[in-house]
Amino acid sequence: MRGLDTRKAQVTAGWSSPWRVVALGVLAGLLTSGTAMAQMWNRLGPGTRDYASAVYDQSTNRFIIFGGQHSPKLINFNDLWYADNALPQAGGSSVNLSWQMEAPRGFRPPERYGHSAIYDATNKRMVVFGGGTGFPGSCVNDLWLLTGANSNPAGQWFNQAFTGTAPSARRFHTAVYDATGNRMIVFGGSDCVSSALNDVWVLTNANANGVTPVWTQLNPGGTPPPVRMLSSAVYDPGSNTMVVYGGTDATTTTIYSDVWALSNANGVGGTPVWTQLSTGKTGPKARFGHVAAYDSTNNRMMVFGGVAKGAPFSDSWVLTGANGKAGAPAWVQVTPTPTIGGKRFGAAIYDPGTNQLGVFGGASNSISSTDDHISILTHANGLQ
Repeated sequence: MRGLDTRKAQVTAGWSSPWRVVALGVLAGLLTSGTAMAQMWNRLGPGTRDYASAVYDQSTNRFIIFGGQHSPKLINFNDLWYADNALPQAGGSSVNLSWQMEAPRGFRPPERYGHSAIYDATNKRMVVFGGGTGFPGSCVNDLWLLTGANSNPAGQWFNQAFTGTAPSARRFHTAVYDATGNRMIVFGGSDCVSSALNDVWVLTNANANGVTPVWTQLNPGGTPPPVRMLSSAVYDPGSNTMVVYGGTDATTTTIYSDVWALSNANGVGGTPVWTQLSTGKTGPKARFGHVAAYDSTNNRMMVFGGVAKGAPFSDSWVLTGANGKAGAPAWVQVTPTPTIGGKRFGAAIYDPGTNQLGVFGGASNSISSTDDHISILTHANGLQ
């Protein structure tokens, strides 16, 4: 059934409510203008959740959200939602957000959280890998393909076949997509037992569009990052570099604030090599469960939120020179107005056309609460 297709929540500048909806907005000190954005509480949209995946279709301004977990009651999801009119366009200060719950053909993936998803915007295909299936419980290493991922109604789910040896089962890993080479790059995560990981895998023919995907493990040179989960990763297509920031070990005892670059990250063009980037003395505190996005035009990585030792962060940072190829990278803190409560384990998208970062869900101000809002950071890269 698609009887829940028309759900609207008005997004307006400076709006507030009894549900304490706030927003990310103007970057104080860096911008001369901007609009703070907030989504009204929407009880008819997706249930509150963290550890979901999200991809963005820029051509239709659609946020595509899959799965996740309602951590307070350990309820896992395998539902698919569209947020239409997800980001304000052409400098607008409001948007008529509309939620749609989709029911693609085929068998849906089992419920999961802490998985990854990448999106092929040209062929409208979403690829989902791994995740956790219970808490406590096991991890999986299955591969799922959603064709027509941006269609109305959505296309069809496939439990995607592949060749090669798959990565071990995991959750809380990262995945980035090389759209030109049609390759998904997976890093790290947790084995759902007692260990974190720092291995790197590439799925070639990732969109499975007429060719079977193939898994290959990379064996990079250099000293690898320490094992970690709940880190972030972004991909620079121009230099074929994956940049990893933060994360934690399997017990959340050791928490990281380091930045690592993997050259030749898609396994093509030379031997991949790990390099730890020096980012100066000023930077964000160590954290995990944050979100990150990348502006490839200006070589800037944006980081928001996260948690360390039970305390959530609500700060925003930009790493200039993020790929390490053009001068020394440096952290710059930005101060959105108004601020938003510490949000971690959420799902993020970035629109380079409007320079906006959108964050859905996650935990907000306490470990025992999850969120169902979309918060929007305008001028996200710290530039006009």
